[in-house]
Amino acid sequence: MLSKRGYVFTMEAVIAASMVIMIFFIVYHFSNYNLLSSLETKKDIEKFHKAELIKDYFIKKYSFPGEYEEDYLTFARTLPISERTFDPINNFTDKNIMFIIHPNSYDSMFNINPNLNLSNITVPNNFTIYSNVYVLYNPPKNIISGDKIYFNEMLYIPKITEKIVNNNSLKLYGCEGDRIYFNLDKKAVSTYAKALNNETAIFKVNGELYSKNLTTEFRKIDITPSLKNGVNKIEILKSPYPIEFEINTNESTTFYFVTLSPRNVTIIVGQ
Repeated sequence: MLSKRGYVFTMEAVIAASMVIMIFFIVYHFSNYNLLSSLETKKDIEKFHKAELIKDYFIKKYSFPGEYEEDYLTFARTLPISERTFDPINNFTDKNIMFIIHPNSYDSMFNINPNLNLSNITVPNNFTIYSNVYVLYNPPKNIISGDKIYFNEMLYIPKITEKIVNNNSLKLYGCEGDRIYFNLDKKAVSTYAKALNNETAIFKVNGELYSKNLTTEFRKIDITPSLKNGVNKIEILKSPYPIEFEINTNESTTFYFVTLSPRNVTIIVGQ
């Protein structure tokens, strides 16, 4: 093949040049596609990290204690809580974020327990908590605009918060997995426990391990030596049914306690 300027091109050269051009355009197309995909991926990762930071801030801001009476707050702020908590009893003002607490099998057992003469507060997903010391519960607005990112967390919820005034008997309630914090400023003289059904319960009192056969009637349990003046902690390690403890002191006083209960919590962050 002869060009106008006198150059000779073979058919093979033309085909080779065409293939080079074609390869160039294919490489360019895929490089451009990969670049756009990388940018989209980076954007999605940044979005996720931003949502994660918002979620962590939200949990920390609304950890226990929430909106309670001042004397109860004084008690709660002295507790050596190691568990990661989330308190629905709060004034939720943040926009574009909400939570759902998922009940477990013990919640229906608590709901039928006649000894819980406390106010019932229902929070998102029909989760019930009990308190006689809360002062404000303002749930988050159920409005999230844009895309949503869901996070699932295992957090300890203050299932029961209570103050008992001028009494020498403290009753505590909990289920398997629960952590019960309470104060004693008088000497404990006797301790009892019962369960919703006959069972063998395993629990710790200030780190001391106990295994007790419980019935539906109060039975004396020898945990008094493990109790101390100040803050005490009971950890229920194994119990198929709710347990009720009774601690009697030698003088009347004011008791405070909280039952922290582990629950799966879904936190939804809007974008």
